[in-house]
Amino acid sequence: MAPSPEGLRVDQLADHPELFRQVGILRWKEWAYGQDDPARFIEVSDAERAGRTPWILGMVVAREARMLGIGRRLLEGVQDAAGTLGHRQSWVATSEEAAGFYQKCGWEPVEQLRLESTGIPTTILVKPTTV
Repeated sequence: MAPSPEGLRVDQLADHPELFRQVGILRWKEWAYGQDDPARFIEVSDAERAGRTPWILGMVVAREARMLGIGRRLLEGVQDAAGTLGHRQSWVATSEEAAGFYQKCGWEPVEQLRLESTGIPTTILVKPTTV
């Protein structure tokens, strides 16, 4: 079991433009699907959040730990943190496969699109926080 993350703090990416590059590279490493250059992921990390914030990016639960309520608990924690920061809702963009999980957790789909960078079908979902 992983140790409890002491001093963990949830903050808004919008307040830390110095991290756009780092977040873009993290996303590129996870979801590049063969792309050689992280530039588009860096650009999107800044641009896609415009008007929709906060975003949940890259939530992953190890396969062997799925179906145990861990993902749901993580989402609840993020929603609580977002509400504490004064946000009325949170956003997530995910694959069609994972969209069902978010919907079971109370998220509502608001947009279907294909990622410009990869052509992969993506669902954008939103959920109100408990402000």
